[in-house]
Amino acid sequence: MKVISTKYFSLALLSTIQFYSHINALEMRSWLPFTGSQKTETINKESLVGENAIVEIENINGPINVKSWNKPKIVIEAIKKGPEENFDDVEVICTFKKDNAYIKTKKTTDKTKIIVEYNLMVPTKTNFRIISSENGPIKIQQVEGIINANTQNGNIEILDAKNTVLAQSKKGNIKIKTNKLIKSEQLLAETNYGNINVELPAKINADLVAKTMYGTITSDHLVKLKPEPMKINNPSWSLFKKNVQGEIGTGGSKVTMYTGNGHIKITQPFTKKK
Repeated sequence: MKVISTKYFSLALLSTIQFYSHINALEMRSWLPFTGSQKTETINKESLVGENAIVEIENINGPINVKSWNKPKIVIEAIKKGPEENFDDVEVICTFKKDNAYIKTKKTTDKTKIIVEYNLMVPTKTNFRIISSENGPIKIQQVEGIINANTQNGNIEILDAKNTVLAQSKKGNIKIKTNKLIKSEQLLAETNYGNINVELPAKINADLVAKTMYGTITSDHLVKLKPEPMKINNPSWSLFKKNVQGEIGTGGSKVTMYTGNGHIKITQPFTKKK
């Protein structure tokens, strides 16, 4: 009987594991482009709105990108793509009512391979009552209104925010840079599987709650920890790196961060030394 070398058996086993890990990753990222006969359609919509417009976006598969400008107008570009035989599985619906815009990807079947990428230009002070995608990343830049963003599978990146930010992802990293957060506003970042990176202004007063199950928490800001009696031992030090409650400055705005499998990093704006 021929004996298989332990070395080659281990290499074969490793290759098999890597192969199936790769397949699982592809299945999780189902919104990515696919092979075969493809079709692409670009849908353009626009409407005049007021300064404090309210926008709702509900997507199924695909990224959402938002930028602001100093114009009283919303411009929407929806890029629909996927297998030609399944192209009618989804429909892009845009509805405008006064100063509100409702954008939705409607599916006609439970499972679809069609993705829709949304690119929006909105007035600076637009409020996003909800911006969601089942599978796909969300990126919002320089929007000063309230932002409520969530995705089942994808990263969330919100840059130069100046109001309440609510960001939730089941599988994805969250990055938030806020330039201003007053006492009546809040910041929430929550993910089950992913890292959280939040940049807060150098001068901010906030009540901080940060928790992670299997990661660590670091902060460039000074945090006055909430008094809590504990034993000085290894379990206590381990818990200290995973559960932080306290005040930044004199306290004020509510800043809350939760992650299951990931790290939490709280930073300050980078300033060059004179």
